[in-house]
Amino acid sequence: MSEFQSLNVLVVDDDDLMLHQIQLTLNKVGINDISLLNNGTSALETITSGNWFDIIFLDLNMPQMDGIEVMRNLAVFNYTGAVALFSGEDFRILKTAESLASAHNLNVIGTLSKPVTVDSIQALLEKYKPHQQKAKHLPVERVDTKALLQAILDNQIQPFFQPKVNTSELKIVSAEVLARWIHPEKGIIPPIAFIPVAEETGLIDRLTLVLFESSMRIFSKLLNLGYQFSLGINISADNLERVDLPERLFKLASAHGIEPQQIELEITESRLMENITTCLDVLTRLRLKGFGLSIDDFGTGYSSMAQLNQVPFTELKIDQAFVHGASDDPAASAILEASVELAKKLKMTIVAEGVEDQADCDKVTQLGCDLIQGYYISKPLSAEDFELWLENSKQRVNIE
Repeated sequence: MSEFQSLNVLVVDDDDLMLHQIQLTLNKVGINDISLLNNGTSALETITSGNWFDIIFLDLNMPQMDGIEVMRNLAVFNYTGAVALFSGEDFRILKTAESLASAHNLNVIGTLSKPVTVDSIQALLEKYKPHQQKAKHLPVERVDTKALLQAILDNQIQPFFQPKVNTSELKIVSAEVLARWIHPEKGIIPPIAFIPVAEETGLIDRLTLVLFESSMRIFSKLLNLGYQFSLGINISADNLERVDLPERLFKLASAHGIEPQQIELEITESRLMENITTCLDVLTRLRLKGFGLSIDDFGTGYSSMAQLNQVPFTELKIDQAFVHGASDDPAASAILEASVELAKKLKMTIVAEGVEDQADCDKVTQLGCDLIQGYYISKPLSAEDFELWLENSKQRVNIE
């Protein structure tokens, strides 16, 4: 416990009894440099006047200035110390407050429910890193339409691959194709900078077909080397406006000796039902041709149940917001568990996205997810690095 002895801590709570209780608990884990304040206004004045604290333990529900207001002002002050939130309120309120603190770019290290215990304090302190501040998410510079068109023509939009492995053996079952723009001067440009532009300008069909074709070429090579897995490729809702999409994709796959059954088309749920008639026409015919259909980022849209009822999906990918950290987040855990049960009843393959550590892996495995995807297994890889990953992971199957 000596590792925490050097920490300088401020506890803010309007209940003097609670202040004393938390002070004693902090003493038990080795922290003795503790300041106590019973209102948010005094806490803010203390901090803005130049006093530094490694961690501020902040109660949410206080008179005059509550914890939410304190956080807002700390953000304006660009406070870089760690913040831990605690309250006797419903855990969902704590979760929302934690999300708000992150949105303010505060270094929030977690939440505590009252009464605070030695174990809960200890677990929270394990997450503390000195002077840690999250990098601000600056607005992504949108690319020029002409530059994007030229990039498509010059084959600068390349497929990267992120493995999806089974939970039983961590063996590859599939890999998701993720678009990356390899710019000769700017380096790798993320899809958030160019996919919306492609959708708004009508370039998305051309981009999708170019990426699909290059993915089929690489996929065919890997299959011929003896690897066995399927490929997940993202399809924009705008692509589903084209009634000839099933024929186009079938032709491109067949040209490289790929069967439609070896491909899952991943479709984000949020915009799927904007044109229900054409979408259902195209999606049904894709399934008739043998393509798998995956509902991506499940849980983040508003019409999930209607879509599951109307579209012949074969795979459900649970969004990372409900996967990473779910073992410590009751709300996320409940949504994760319900999503898994729903997919099981619909006899769909269940993929957990955003698995970043052993705790995430253990959680989704225990709940019965079929596949996991995320940095715990691998980051998205270029075609060359993906082939090396397959080789190093001994994922090759024996072939005659």
